[in-house]
Amino acid sequence: MSKSKTMPVPEWVRPEEKQEFAVRLAALYFTMGGSLGDLSEAIGASRSMLHMAVKGSGISAQTCVDLEKLLGRDLFPREFFRPDLFIAE
Repeated sequence: MSKSKTMPVPEWVRPEEKQEFAVRLAALYFTMGGSLGDLSEAIGASRSMLHMAVKGSGISAQTCVDLEKLLGRDLFPREFFRPDLFIAE
């Protein structure tokens, strides 16, 4: 079984902005315009959920799992969004 490879996070992204960077990158992979609202709706949440989450207390573990299912574990494993909650395999 091959290991997942996450997208590299550029050095210029500050540690406190890594979660927002990951979610915005996922949105760009999902739609050309990178809409957080479209991505939120695609996982069954309100349009504002992801925006509020990255600006607030962070995205939940369940949201990480939902994003992984939608976008594929190969590029967007749950630990990419919340390495503080999930351990890479």
